[in-house]
Amino acid sequence: MHFADWFYLVDHPGIFLLAAILGVPVYFEIGKMIFDDWDGFLDCRKAWYLPLWLSVWRGEVENIRIKVLSVALFVLLSLLVTSAVYKSLLAAAGLLHFGT
Repeated sequence: MHFADWFYLVDHPGIFLLAAILGVPVYFEIGKMIFDDWDGFLDCRKAWYLPLWLSVWRGEVENIRIKVLSVALFVLLSLLVTSAVYKSLLAAAGLLHFGT
């Protein structure tokens, strides 16, 4: 699935993009809570791409697992924030219809 195909999952892609842009300050605050600083974020991103066999070889499986889960948590929370802002914008614009 290409990046542009993701916009077919939402009814109003322009409003979804606006919701993602409006959520940027919240993403930074979530990132501060999870990673503490930019070095922590970059360290966790490196762990995200590290092959499992290499972390087993180094004996860092538990440390790498925690870092990967913190990146996954950050992505999940960011998507939840974007979804909440998107639904709020739809409701404010009168475009949110229940049961149809």
